[in-house]
Parts: sequence; structure tokens; C-alpha cells
Amino acid sequence: MNPLDPDRLRRHVAETYPDVAASGVTIARAPGRVNLIGEHTDYNQGYVLPAAIGLETWLAFAPTPDRRVTIALEATGEAASFDLDALPTPSGAWIDYVAGVAWSLAELGTPLRGVRGLLAGTLPISAGLSSSAALELASALALARQPPEPVELALACQRAENEWVGVSCGIMDQFAVTLGASAAAMLLDCRSLEHQSVPLPLTEHAIVVCDRARRGG
Repeated sequence: MNPLDPDRLRRHVAETYPDVAASGVTIARAPGRVNLIGEHTDYNQGYVLPAAIGLETWLAFAPTPDRRVTIALEATGEAASFDLDALPTPSGAWIDYVAGVAWSLAELGTPLRGVRGLLAGTLPISAGLSSSAALELASALALARQPPEPVELALACQRAENEWVGVSCGIMDQFAVTLGASAAAMLLDCRSLEHQSVPLPLTEHAIVVCDRARRGG
């Protein structure tokens, strides 16, 4: 089964939420990232060279007229909800990232909407591939009626992780996930946020990501 089959995810959303039609479901996509040069230099205001990868987080969602956000995990069926006008206190759960993005966007004055969603993907969690940043970006694309420009969007996602979730990450993950380009790395100055695309010779070479937690015995 392909976890990123858009038609299947749309049907699954409609089956999970009886008030949603499959035709009204949109899919927000966010990639993971690897970092080629510059470990631990992003939060020390240095240079980094990350690249977006083909492993992704998808949030299949339908906007709703209310202010309620409900998201289920396709892998387990676990669901979590909150109200945009009464955000829950962070509890250490995955939904904190979604609520944090709602808080961060609201601080910017971005109009938000309620959604019913289903979270799926091929991006492993806690494997050093920025699954949290991908979840933040997918959530922002779903919640915002009109998302901010990419740099501002990346900064909003970082602020959600720093100030709501409580993780003191630098800007690299959110920046790479939001602004990464196909077949290219990104040279980013974490002081000024100046960045440029660096083409990668992926017709002759490949970036290989090895998740040690899933290797065979």
C-alpha cells in the first residue's frame, strides 16, 4: 500500500469525517531534509547546506466553517483536536506542533480556519530528518487561509517549535523544508537568512538516507 496515494487519502478523510466530501479534500505536502555541511551551526548563526529529500509528510485536510481542528494519524487511527480560540497547553504530544503553528500564525495576524485532517507520510519520526519541521509546514499550509510568504512561513514554524513546543532549534530545518528545491541543496547564512540554490549532480549520484532504527539484524 502506498501511504502517499492522494486518492486513497481523500477517501479516507471522507470516511473518517462524515461531514467531509472527498472532493473537498486538499493535500498539504512537506519534505524532510538532510544536512550536507554545517552540523550545529544553524543555532550558532553560521552557514549550513541542507537539501530537501523525497521522504515526505502529507496532511490531507478539508477546511470547515467552524474553528475546530481535528487531525487523525493514518498509521494508528489516533486523533487529537483543539479549538483555535482556546489553544490547549502543550502536553508533549504530537498535536502540540499543530497547535503551536496555529498560535504562531495567529501572532502574525494570519487568518486561520478549522480543518478535519489525516496525517500520513513516508518520513520517519526521530530519525534526524526534520519530521517536526515537516509537520509544522504541512499544518501551516492547512490552517492558514492565505499562508505567509515562504521565509516568513519558515520563521513562523520555527517560532512554534521554539516558543510553544519548547525546542531551541535553529532555522535550518524549517527553512530547508519550506524553501528546498528539487535536485539542489541550499546554502543558507543563518545570520542574515541569505540563501542560494546549489545544484546537485543527482543524475550521476544519489543522496542515501540510512535510518539505523529500521535496519535489519
